[in-house]
Amino acid sequence: MKQIYVVMSEELLADEEWHTEACRAFEYKRDADQFMVQLKALYRENKHIENTTRFFIRTVPFGRVE
Repeated sequence: MKQIYVVMSEELLADEEWHTEACRAFEYKRDADQFMVQLKALYRENKHIENTTRFFIRTVPFGRVE
C-alpha cells in the first residue's frame, strides 16, 4: 500500500473560519467515496445543522512509522 485516502470535513464556524478535521481513512478510493456520499446524505437529512460543512478526500502517502 503506497497511499491512503482520508475523508476530510471542513466546517464554517461562528468565528468565520474554516475548521478542517479528518473523519476516516481508507485503503481504497472507492470506499472513501462511498463513505463521503453517506456523510453528505446524513448532513442533508439533518435540518438542525446550522454550520456550512463540506467534505473532500485527501490522498496521503502511506509510510512506515518507527
